[in-house]
This record gives sequence, C-alpha cells and structure tokens, in this order.
Amino acid sequence: MAASLSAKLNELRAEAITKDDPSLMEQAIEIASQPNFRMSVQDLIKRTMRRATANGATKVLTYLLDLGADVEAVRSHETFPWTGDLVENDADYDYNKPHMDVLEILVAHGWDVNTYDSDQGGTPLLWSVLRYPELVQWCLDHGARVDDPDYRPHALGYSCDPPQFTADGTETRHSAPRGPLTILGRAATDASVETFELLRARGAPMDPRTLHIATECGRLDMVRHLVDVVGLDVNAIEYHLGDCCATPLCYLAHPPRGNNENYRAVTTFLLERGANPDLPSGLPGCPIMDSANLCAQQFHSEVFLNAVKAWQAKQQSDGADEGLPDTKQTDV
Repeated sequence: MAASLSAKLNELRAEAITKDDPSLMEQAIEIASQPNFRMSVQDLIKRTMRRATANGATKVLTYLLDLGADVEAVRSHETFPWTGDLVENDADYDYNKPHMDVLEILVAHGWDVNTYDSDQGGTPLLWSVLRYPELVQWCLDHGARVDDPDYRPHALGYSCDPPQFTADGTETRHSAPRGPLTILGRAATDASVETFELLRARGAPMDPRTLHIATECGRLDMVRHLVDVVGLDVNAIEYHLGDCCATPLCYLAHPPRGNNENYRAVTTFLLERGANPDLPSGLPGCPIMDSANLCAQQFHSEVFLNAVKAWQAKQQSDGADEGLPDTKQTDV
C-alpha cells in the first residue's frame, strides 16, 4: 500500500510540473499528509519547488510559495532548466538560460539574486547569465552585485602576487587559482564586449587573468578590445597555483590551441601589438622558464610556429621596404 502511494505521489508530482497544474500538486500533498507517510509535506514542497523552478512551472511554483515554501532555499544554479525527464528533449532548447518569468516570481517572493552555494563551488546568478544581455540587465536592475564579497582567495591560501621559490625550485608562496577571480574574468569567456563594458562601468574589478582567459578561449573580438581599449599588457605574466607562469601567447603555443587554425588570428593580433614570443614566462628559481616559442617547439605546435614565422617574415619585409630609396618618377 505504502509503495503504491509513493508511486502515485511521484506520478502526480511529475505530472503537476509537466502540465504546470497546481491541482495535481494538491493531490500529491494530500498523500504526503497521511499519517506515517515516508515523505513529509515540507520535504515534498521543497523538492517540488526546485523542480518547478528549473522547469518553468510558474503556476505550481507560485502555489508552493504561497503555501509557505522557503524561497531562500533556492540557489542560483537551481533556476536553470533541468535536463532530466521532466524537460522535453528538444535539441533547440537552451538549457543554459533561466526562465525570466520564474526569476520574477522568485524575486517577488523575496529571493535574493546574489544568493549562491559557495560551499559547493557555485556562483551568483549574474555570473552564469553573462551570454544573455537581457538577463544581465535584469540582474543588475534587481540588485545583483558586480563584485563577490564572499570570495576571498587570500583566505584560501592563494595570492594574486607572483609565487616565490627556493633555490631548488620549491614553491613557497602559491599564487591565485586559474579560475576567474572576478566577474570580468568570467565575462572574458563568453560575454559580449558590450556586456563586459557594462559591468566595468558598474565598477566590476578587473581579473588579473582577463586577457589570458580571452586568449585561451580564442575570442579575437574580446582580445582586441582588452588590448586596444582597456589597455591590458600583451606580455603580462600570470601566476597560478602549482604550475608554470604564462603570457597570453603561451596559451596559444600550448596544445591543443597550438595546432588549431581557429587561434591563428589571435596569435597574429597579439604579435602585431607587441607580444614577445621569446619572453621567458617564469621567475628565477622556477623549474620551468619556457617562452611561448620554446613551448610550441616542445609540443610541435605547428600552427603557432607558422604564425610566428609569418609575422617575423612580414616584419623583415616591412623593414626592408622602409630602407629602399624612393624610386617614384617626378615630372621634369
């Protein structure tokens, strides 16, 4: 009997979300209200609220919140569509984009757009919707912060300063982890230049790896903006935990990017803006002192090496042309 009731409850719950029908949810709650039932009403409401949030079941979500469901229990990652059997398997469905109407309902019931589960490596909603300009603006309009006061790399034993090494190469001071430290670092991954500038205008702090991240992702438009408009250093060396140091070019020299034609344009652009492929990207005492060129040679990154050779040949050709006398005929 208990097993059949549990099956019935799960069936009603799933159908309620699929059809967005609060009346079916009422029936599920009636089952959970029976004495000694293995799932409490509160637990049922909490679990279903998360599924309703992820699946855009706005009527069921509103019904549960009106029953007293704790809106603060919803974390930012739970606002994204769930890819399980409750969501139709549609190849064109964007599982990376939360439902705007769901977000409106949550905020109307007191949800904080800045909430996230930091213990599980989560990030605020704004960090996760950077590819959607309308959602970025919505988050900002509803109080989203462009900084993250709870993320303190120094408290985790990391530093944004260069690492320190002993004479035998032992690292005595770790540097910042490789993941983006600020929202601008995340924006360098998949946000538009316009969104990047919107966040920067709001006071978002620059990530020490912003140019490196954009380069690593092969985003020529963002790389060009960061160099030509923001003014970031094309030869900046980033330091990260437990590994060698690196300039933006080093990311392009390393496989698989070093053998990918899609990264050639970024390589050429950085070279044209003064990036030095022979710059040692390490520190005295660091066991790895490779430059981008040496790295590419070590890993046989032919696309990168050919791009450097083509750029060097062009430099020599342009220099030779500048040294030629002007042979243009003049009228006598």
